[in-house]
Amino acid sequence: MNFKSDMEKAMGISGFGKKSKKPLGKKGSAGLSMNSSFANAMVEAMGGTKDVRTAAMRKYTHPEAHKGSEVDASIEESEQDRQMNSRQIALPITHKALLTSHDKTVSALDVDRTGTRLATGSLDYDIKLWHFSGMNSNFRPFKTHVPHEGYPVNDVSFSVPGDRYVVSISHRKPMIFSRDGAELLEFVTGDVYVTQQHMTRGHTDRTTSAKFLHDNEPKIITSSYDGTARLWNPETANARQEKTWLHGKSLPGKPRSKCMFADLNGSKKAFITSGDDGAIRIWGRSTDLRRASMEIQQGSKSEMITHVASSSDGRFIVGRGEDAVKLWDTRNIKKPIASRTDLLLYYENTNIVFDPSEKMLAAGTAANPGKEEVGQLLILDASTLENVATAPVGVGSASRVIWPPALNQILVGSQDGSCHVFYNPVVSLKGVLLGLQKSGTADGEAIVQSVGRIICPTSDTDPRLWGERENKTRKTATKSNPVPETASNPRTKGGSAGPSKQTAYVIVFIVPFLFLKRIFKHQKPQTD
Repeated sequence: MNFKSDMEKAMGISGFGKKSKKPLGKKGSAGLSMNSSFANAMVEAMGGTKDVRTAAMRKYTHPEAHKGSEVDASIEESEQDRQMNSRQIALPITHKALLTSHDKTVSALDVDRTGTRLATGSLDYDIKLWHFSGMNSNFRPFKTHVPHEGYPVNDVSFSVPGDRYVVSISHRKPMIFSRDGAELLEFVTGDVYVTQQHMTRGHTDRTTSAKFLHDNEPKIITSSYDGTARLWNPETANARQEKTWLHGKSLPGKPRSKCMFADLNGSKKAFITSGDDGAIRIWGRSTDLRRASMEIQQGSKSEMITHVASSSDGRFIVGRGEDAVKLWDTRNIKKPIASRTDLLLYYENTNIVFDPSEKMLAAGTAANPGKEEVGQLLILDASTLENVATAPVGVGSASRVIWPPALNQILVGSQDGSCHVFYNPVVSLKGVLLGLQKSGTADGEAIVQSVGRIICPTSDTDPRLWGERENKTRKTATKSNPVPETASNPRTKGGSAGPSKQTAYVIVFIVPFLFLKRIFKHQKPQTD
């Protein structure tokens, strides 16, 4: 089967970037809307069989929040709707689990490459570590630590081996922690009085993102409000800085624009940055640090670009701005391929990501209380930005989204402090599926079973012998060592003997003085 031709036929395109000719599918009974042709091609590409699709079609769960429990929904619909639901099996949004532990908005998410460990950061200053294979259906983190008290967490990223992770907080110093949460390194800071940012050794304002580069070399790239993106080598002492890119332009009488995001592009041949000046800039590895190789003006100069996603070949770039998403082809940057302006966001670290096959995009939207709208997870067509499927997140806004290839599950950080994990038992792997197989207690506490008092007759700790042993010991001590009677002293309480205050004063002060006076009395004065 020719995957590329089948996908193009299903999407109704002859080249990347043209709009699909087929209308969107009907809204399913589970609250999901999906392009049926696109989903059918994805099912066939992932190897879904007719028996598996039919089984999932008959019974599946409504995507509402639950903690380890699944809610079955009986489906009575026409044959056409059943075929549509069988095609929805390609997307991991039929089920949802809830990881609740933070008190405020979850602003950072990342999963290591093996898909065994999850790190979440929040505006409540906490970093929480989750181990999927060690959790039960209650889903509790095994480690909680505060990188820097009083500073919210903006980003977290695991290294390629997964032995450590870097954290970006609302401070000038990013930090590196071990896999188990122990602090390993704190970055150096720059001199706030140096106006030329490339002349100082570190950031001079709060950082906005920090990423381990998925490259052969262990490097970290960070971005900051000071308008720079910096490349670091964590293997050196204090993470020596190697390069600095000046994303923001300094204009006379105006502050430098902020750099909101920085990362290695999909082709791993260039770096990409975005800022609050509405521009996306691409930097070659050997280019001038002050001049970008390519600049894309996505929005107005006052529009913030919070995140940028790039395809694996570096050809297509998606920018997430203030309520807008635009798709660009780097071969022609004069006009975007597609754009949308209805994706509401409230947080400056809201992102957008490609799915593992790079045929779809995942993004979260903010809740709009005025219109009684809830936060949603949107699955978009990567060529037209049209909705492929939607899933409600809850009353809170969706602030962060990741789609790890090792799990094929979609993790969404929410405003209510919870992490929503969307999955599909047919196409998803490990992750929360491991925890759902283990039952937990009602309140998430460990079960402690008491076996009563243990008595060992041959041991000295036998409680039955305590009274007898104490009496024997007291009698023996009285006979062998009788307690002497103490003289009663009216100056002390309880009749205990001891020197009075006057006696102690004479011993400490008067006696040494008389002794010294007697020595110096027999010495003759020296004469010149």
